[in-house]
Amino acid sequence: MRMRNYLSAILIVLMCGSGVVFASAKVELTVYTDEPVHAISPMLYGLFFEDINFAADGGLYAEQIRNRSFEFEEPLFGWSKVEQKGGQAQIAVLNTDPLNANNPHFLRLTAHENQGVVGVKNTGYAGITVKKEDHYLFSVYARSDKEFEAGLLIRLESSDGAVLGQSRISGIGSIWKQYSAVIEAKADDKDAVLALLVNGQGCVDLDMVSLFPEDTWKNQPNGLRADLVQMLADMKPSFIRFPGGCIVEGKDLANAYRWKDTIGDPAERKLNWNRWAGWNKPPEYYQSYGLGFFEFFRLCEDVGAEPVPILNCGMSCQYQDAQLVPLDKLKPYVQDALDLIEYANGSADSTWGAKRAAAGHPEPFCLKYLGVGNEQWDNQYFERYDIFYKAIKAKYPDIQIITTSGPGSDGKWFDLAWGKFRTGTPAEIVDEHYYRPPQWFLQNTDRYDNYDRNGPKVFAGEFAAHHPNRKNDLSAALAEAAFMTGLDRNSDVVVMASYAPLFARIDFTQWAPDLIWFDETQVYGTPSYYVQKLFSNYRGTTCLKNELNDTQNETHKASGRIGLCTWQTAAEFKDVKVAHADNVLFSSLKPEDWQAGNGKWQFDNGSCVQQDEQMQGAVCLAGDPGWSDYTLSLKARKISGEEGFIIIFRRDTSDNGVQFNLGGWGNTKHAIQKTEGPGTVIVTESPGSIEKDRWYDIQIALEGEYIRCLLDGQQVFSLNVPILSTDRVYASSSRDEQTKTIYIKAVNPTAESVALQVHLKGKIQVESNASVIVLTGLAGDAENTPEQPRNVYPATSIIDGIANDFDYVLKPYSLNLFQIKEK
Repeated sequence: MRMRNYLSAILIVLMCGSGVVFASAKVELTVYTDEPVHAISPMLYGLFFEDINFAADGGLYAEQIRNRSFEFEEPLFGWSKVEQKGGQAQIAVLNTDPLNANNPHFLRLTAHENQGVVGVKNTGYAGITVKKEDHYLFSVYARSDKEFEAGLLIRLESSDGAVLGQSRISGIGSIWKQYSAVIEAKADDKDAVLALLVNGQGCVDLDMVSLFPEDTWKNQPNGLRADLVQMLADMKPSFIRFPGGCIVEGKDLANAYRWKDTIGDPAERKLNWNRWAGWNKPPEYYQSYGLGFFEFFRLCEDVGAEPVPILNCGMSCQYQDAQLVPLDKLKPYVQDALDLIEYANGSADSTWGAKRAAAGHPEPFCLKYLGVGNEQWDNQYFERYDIFYKAIKAKYPDIQIITTSGPGSDGKWFDLAWGKFRTGTPAEIVDEHYYRPPQWFLQNTDRYDNYDRNGPKVFAGEFAAHHPNRKNDLSAALAEAAFMTGLDRNSDVVVMASYAPLFARIDFTQWAPDLIWFDETQVYGTPSYYVQKLFSNYRGTTCLKNELNDTQNETHKASGRIGLCTWQTAAEFKDVKVAHADNVLFSSLKPEDWQAGNGKWQFDNGSCVQQDEQMQGAVCLAGDPGWSDYTLSLKARKISGEEGFIIIFRRDTSDNGVQFNLGGWGNTKHAIQKTEGPGTVIVTESPGSIEKDRWYDIQIALEGEYIRCLLDGQQVFSLNVPILSTDRVYASSSRDEQTKTIYIKAVNPTAESVALQVHLKGKIQVESNASVIVLTGLAGDAENTPEQPRNVYPATSIIDGIANDFDYVLKPYSLNLFQIKEK
């Protein structure tokens, strides 16, 4: 869908806004309004939710009390004893005669004297936020001995002890019972604490201490934080994927997410430690499951999104010595999947539908999709997937089943998965994941152009552009936007897509970048959030054919020298040959034919040895920069050191090129890298290592921009690596059949203004003015922050006097969304 005429650059001047904007040679965008390509998937853009970065407890789930049920490994985490005015008390966490089997621990507070004030207090998640005149709903399960008569004083206090609001509970009996109270805040405070105080003597047991703002989303019980849900609702998501992510798999099977533990009375839900505990933060990270599957289904209903649950398939995380449920013992896991469908869709008098009805929702949730496993790979997964697929389809043939293609966007596991889907393994929707540098997204906008239109559909279930510094900046968001124009254009194949992760709580973060950031008082979207929102809100119903023609592009050729390289490794190379068809271009290991750079290179007896295992980036180059469409073959052996070896090809005179990195990153993976100036970016990667003192056969075949890399005769990578780093403009076009509106999304990821010339070809005539929403910033590294939450924010303006042909200057680093009404 892209045309390039390689003309000499010209300079044009366009009037735009309040002044003259200078732009380089024009880019022509032709939209064929009479040529619909295909219907756009109504499920195209949605949300991925996982409890990472305190996205659930301490985030979307509005509970203010951390460790409310004393079930953390450190049972008093977040709690401290209060002794005031001479009072003396003892606190202990016990497990005798607990509230229930799933909540086996409780706090016993013993007041030794009837003088003074004693109790406990909880600081929540880095302080409890209260707002003046707002109401807070307190509840606790409690019981007491016969000497306890004082009752509980429930108090919100500032960090210096000032009373912000209080209430009292009395009449606590000898058996477990839930007590509740409402507290009105007298002042604003984001660092408040909750204190439970006693003025008297005796013993009281406490469990499930809870504090919710009355103002939850739609004022629902056990509710969600209203401002965070509003951010989701504003995106108009078509679906929400839940609960993850690696949370689904768990570090081991005992830690895996089991949906049945997350429904029913919150006091009876079984706490689980969070699989992300210990990643960049202390290990006190748990899942209370207060936000469970019922709340998930209710949220989907509230924001108009289809629920897309992902279930464990009898495998824990394969990155951590996966535990596998034997095939003959897989039945309970399969039954969990069948029961979830009944919980969502069954009648109120069915076994699991009755549990949904008891929670307050007798009507079905109308579940249509179900994912089996997350990022699993290899035949161990497919054996289990096949069992799930057959069982689900036998009972619920209309459920669309989502399968996985592994953890990466290519490589052996990815190829194995798609090989199976093409040769008999049933697959309706295949989940692909890619966390890659921005450059990868810019170079893969055509990823789905050649996917089989009659094969399985694609769910781009987790994606995000990752800078080395992991910043949520504008350049990363625009790389994602450019890639998403390819999703728009291929939305007959890519039927679902979601950025990941969704939420991050400031100072409680295990992973970045993320879509939405928040703390206890505010929430703001990243530039990536606004990209996702604009693509979702203005997707259209029909994809239109469009063509781009950039008059600035010059003829480039996939050509360049070859090279040998090591990184903190000593290695030997031999049998180097470069051939074009049957013509041998080069086969020398004589020192005069090579240009040695860093390192200690020795040429002797038909081999080349790099001897310095400490050198980072020892390089030796050979050949002609004009070589193209060649096959490079050689043998390589690791002598010592930490990694493998790097084979360079397509290296130009400016040291730009491509390299096949074998056993890099501490000998953990292979990768294709592209070198540009001083920097190197990963184009693609897969797990792999290189053994010491073993000769490897390496072959790299080049045909235009296509690269095929083999190791010992086995294909490792097969892909296009474009010569040009980025195009100046990426675009997609669509039409909304109901509103009679044409949408054009045009992305300029460069540092220069671009003159865009739009041609609307066809019988449709348009109104003389249009609106354009522009997302941009002062530079590519512009970010939104707590101090400047709208530093990068979409702005809408009107373009007057347009016709079926019009000009517009795209600002540097900008996403531009045109809304053009038909006459």
